Amino acid sequence: MAIVLVLLATGKLRLTRIREGAEWFLAEMLLFFVPTVPALLDHREYFGLVGLRILTVIVVGTVVVMVVTAMTVEFCSRWRSAPGRAGS
Repeated sequence: MAIVLVLLATGKLRLTRIREGAEWFLAEMLLFFVPTVPALLDHREYFGLVGLRILTVIVVGTVVVMVVTAMTVEFCSRWRSAPGRAGS
């Protein structure tokens, strides 16, 4: 994402190219999710306790990543605006 931002900022990448790529991904999104349905049907244990455990790990992991990211952004924001910081 940082590379895309730099390319956009320098004008080496046009926004229309990103839009074209995003539209392609959205159009082909079905190809990414259809194979999971037969896999779930072949492994019915995912609908029970095993699936609940996996779902819990995914949800907790997502929440942890979001909280740590928010705390890091808040810390950096406060650090940048702290009085007495050189270059402020």
